[in-house]
Amino acid sequence: VTAGNESNNYKITYVAGDYTINPAPLIDDDLTVTAPTDLIYNGSAKTVTVNSNQNKTFNTEITYTGKNTTSGSAINAGNYTATVTITGTGNYTGTITKSVDFTIAAKSLTITANDASSLYGAPIATNGYTITDSEGNVITDSNLTVELTVNNVTSSSDAKTYEDAITATVTAGNENNNFDITYIAGDYTINPAPLIDDDLT
Repeated sequence: VTAGNESNNYKITYVAGDYTINPAPLIDDDLTVTAPTDLIYNGSAKTVTVNSNQNKTFNTEITYTGKNTTSGSAINAGNYTATVTITGTGNYTGTITKSVDFTIAAKSLTITANDASSLYGAPIATNGYTITDSEGNVITDSNLTVELTVNNVTSSSDAKTYEDAITATVTAGNENNNFDITYIAGDYTINPAPLIDDDLT
C-alpha cells in the first residue's frame, strides 16, 4: 500500500501471488520444407531440406511414405511424400506439420549387345555387352543381370553378317524399375571356314 493508510487505520497482511509464463506457440513460419533437387535414381536416399527457426526449441520428426520406400527411406524410383513435424519443447508449445511430394525418376541406361563372330561350323558364341548412361558413360556397377541371345543363327548358317541378331535382356536387378532401359542389338557374323589340307587328296 503506497497511500491511504497514513493514519495506520488498517493492519494489513500481504499474500503474494504467482505469475506464470506460458510457453509461446510455434507459428507456421517456424518451418519450411523443400523437396530434393537431384531426383534421378542413383542408389542413394533422397532427403528433403528442412529450415526451422533455430531460436526456438522443438523436436523434429521426418517420415517418408510411398510404395517403393526402403526401410523408410526414399531410394527407389517412384512417388514419395515427405512429412516433417516439429513439436515445441521447453518455452515453446504446439505442433507444425508440413508435407512435400516428389518423384524419383528411373535412371536411363542403354544396353548394347556387342557384335560377335565365329567361323562357319564353329559353336555360336557371344561377346558380352556394354551398359551406358544417358551421357554415354560406361556403367560397370549397375548390378543388373543381362542375358544375351543369338537369334536365328546357328553354326551351320551361311557365312555372312546377320544384323541385329544378338539381343540383350535384363533378367534380374531391375525389380524396382529403377532403370529405364533401351536395348541395342548386335550383329553376328559367320565367317567362312578355311579349307584345310585334308579337304583335298
